[in-house]
Amino acid sequence: MLIKPGNPLNKPLHRLPGNPQPRRSITRKGGSAIPLGRILTQDLTNTEMDYNFIATVTKDFSETFGFRALIGANANERAYNTRRVTGTDIIQTGLNLTSATATQIVDRDFRRLRRLYGVYTDLQFSFKDAYFLGFVARNDWASTLPSNNRSYFYPGVNASVVFTDALGISSGPLGFGKIRAAYTKVGREADPYQVRTVYELGSAYRDAAGATFFNASLSDLLKNSNLRPEFTTEFEVGTELQFFKNRVNVDLTYFTRDSKDQIISQRIASSSGFTNKVVNAGTINNRGIELGLNLVPVRLANGLEWNSYFAYTRIRTKVVDAGPQKEIFLGGTGLSSLGTIHRSGEPYGQIFGTKNARDAEGNLLINETTGLPFTLPTSQILGNPAPDFTLGWNNTISFKGITLGALIDYRQGGKMWSSTAASLLLRGQLKLSEDREGLRVVPGVYGDPVTYEPILDGDGKAIKNTTGVSAFDYHFTDGFGAYGADEVSVYDITTIRLREVTLGYSLPKTLLNKTPFGSARISLSGRNLWFKAPNMLEGLNFDPELLSTLPDLNIQGFDLGATPSTRRYGVNLSVTF
Repeated sequence: MLIKPGNPLNKPLHRLPGNPQPRRSITRKGGSAIPLGRILTQDLTNTEMDYNFIATVTKDFSETFGFRALIGANANERAYNTRRVTGTDIIQTGLNLTSATATQIVDRDFRRLRRLYGVYTDLQFSFKDAYFLGFVARNDWASTLPSNNRSYFYPGVNASVVFTDALGISSGPLGFGKIRAAYTKVGREADPYQVRTVYELGSAYRDAAGATFFNASLSDLLKNSNLRPEFTTEFEVGTELQFFKNRVNVDLTYFTRDSKDQIISQRIASSSGFTNKVVNAGTINNRGIELGLNLVPVRLANGLEWNSYFAYTRIRTKVVDAGPQKEIFLGGTGLSSLGTIHRSGEPYGQIFGTKNARDAEGNLLINETTGLPFTLPTSQILGNPAPDFTLGWNNTISFKGITLGALIDYRQGGKMWSSTAASLLLRGQLKLSEDREGLRVVPGVYGDPVTYEPILDGDGKAIKNTTGVSAFDYHFTDGFGAYGADEVSVYDITTIRLREVTLGYSLPKTLLNKTPFGSARISLSGRNLWFKAPNMLEGLNFDPELLSTLPDLNIQGFDLGATPSTRRYGVNLSVTF
């Protein structure tokens, strides 16, 4: 029986829950790129199994001395399998079956397996419910590390004192006071298959005589047979204070964190036969302050209450040691001159790319012949993608079952290289670029592109640039716009944002007494309702939060073409029985 396209029998069967289905990509016949048509079928399976055994012992040795012990074991396995079959030359349009193609090739068959076993303990001591001391420890065995390094141990200790209870403070403005400190070490294993450099199998082929040849090749990544686990140690000290009957709450934390032997891919000389190598890279320090301040400015007897909460975070990072070369260039944008660099003595993850030459006063050096700036011979650090600080301000007003809330976020500083800004600017898509025909003069002084020094007049003074260039030369062909130095497309992404607004109403209990509901609440909400990034291009309306995510988490601060941000509106009805 011939089943024609469109016949109901041709429709897929209803799939059972949990029954995995392959990915399918169909390119019909007749196109210019793939004229014979193509069917890609890919099976993907991602499985994780996690087993935990936890035993807890609680013992109060006296009315004042308490003890709790937790002992556990963990076994975790993650398996990933993928297989892709490509069928070319579709026999009949609409008959989209891999078997209904002239040739089929298995061009990807890959399996990945990772196992991790661990044992851990958590011991907590308390005295008079005011003094607390704890010890934690864990040992892991990871399948992704070499046999001599796959076992690693990391401990921690923490202590706290509720000094208002310890000192018997029960009156005055301070109602609760606590100080705490902790030291913790955490280990992390590598991703699978970073230890041995192996040949990867390619597709077999036959020559004209019918002989079969199998081939295999090395990748561009050199693996590391001496790979060690990453370790992060952190020291934290903080305090929690409550004043004026819980109307002013303060939570202040200072921390310093050192990450050693981070596992990353480092660029190496291509003469080695590889372009990158898996390495344990140096030491990185993070230190910062986190402040939470909760205020209740209004609390009236009629039930009206206004709660205001501020969350302030300031973090500074520094690459203490980037290894023997003192720097690690990660790349990350697909452009050879632009990427992320970790350099000893500098903040973590700097934007690295080409930069225009300048004189000692900071003026651009302009080629007198072309009227355009020129770049320095080597790439430079262009900016730090991390913010100077972030601040969140959340306000909640409640009265007789009605609740109104608003969250405002503020980000100060941080740099970003933006492909979106560059593309729209050089193509004249922004209002500020409406004048497309007039000549432009790049602000700067004349300079020598050989010596990278300013050209001086007879009085020894720099000569102001007066050479005009067309809009095309300004933006394209190594100009001053998006096709010039990388630094031209780097922007400060300070942003203020109305993150969320909610309005809700909870029905009074008296209205629910004769219903099966225990409580009922309806609320309206809106997210990302407004934002402003004042230092981006005028009229761009670009949301810096929507950065194009790169697969390497060490690479940040690059927009490679983001979609517009969206507002979200919602209605929520919540009831209990």
